[in-house]
Amino acid sequence: VFKDFCDPAGRFGAAIQAHQQNQGGTTTPPATGATVPCSKWGVKLECRADKACDWQDQIPTTCAAAEGCLNLNCLELSATQKASGFVCENCMLAGGSVTCTAGARNTASGMCVTTECEKHCLEPDCNAATGCFWDKDKCQREVCQYPTQTECVKDDLCDWNTTKVPAECDPKDCQHFASGPCNADDKCQWDPATDTCNPKTPDCTQTTDEQKCLADPSGLCDWDCVSDSCVNKICMYTDQTSCQNDAACEWGDGANPLCHKKRCGVTTQAACLADTACNWE
Repeated sequence: VFKDFCDPAGRFGAAIQAHQQNQGGTTTPPATGATVPCSKWGVKLECRADKACDWQDQIPTTCAAAEGCLNLNCLELSATQKASGFVCENCMLAGGSVTCTAGARNTASGMCVTTECEKHCLEPDCNAATGCFWDKDKCQREVCQYPTQTECVKDDLCDWNTTKVPAECDPKDCQHFASGPCNADDKCQWDPATDTCNPKTPDCTQTTDEQKCLADPSGLCDWDCVSDSCVNKICMYTDQTSCQNDAACEWGDGANPLCHKKRCGVTTQAACLADTACNWE
């Protein structure tokens, strides 16, 4: 009975989707904690980062709204933007908001739409569908579910997580493209100067408890057994060149191709002797 409500191609699903696409014309990014509709993602990467959405290379020839812009997921320009003389081609959709620049020519390269996975209303149907998984109370698209490291690292959204046993492919931290979803993530903070979402940089030295230090959600704190204090982790480079340029770090072997602190690479006797695998000479 309710299947048509879930299916974007169904009568009710299509009406809901058209309604979402026509709610345009704002330059204000979604508020903190707000759910961002797929129609607000105008860049392929940010669309693919949202498990409720999928990128469609093929775009329609017309929009449901008479003044909808094909290059803006069929959103309309705001009254202010129209009054300023902007037309669709002068504007781009990114980070959940429309920005217009005089003389710009932005053409449509695709469209962000609700994932086909959402048409599956029942959990068994969802889990049986390729590329879909059941998330709490709805069916969504899999993100970074690659079985091998080679496939995983080819996707700009993903990292191969070797801290898990066995290692697996996970979405990169803070892959949010609007301030609302970013600030709702405990690990992240929005930088208004660059309009980017970045991992929170904790002041690890403010933590005096070893367990709290090691459990810091940022993953950037480490306990120094020599000074008996919480310190910021070193050797957090993601590329081999930067890692090897730091004298305190080394790049892992094939089984663990990540940057880590060089064993016995400390420069003081106390720090050396604190590691039972090292000797001071």
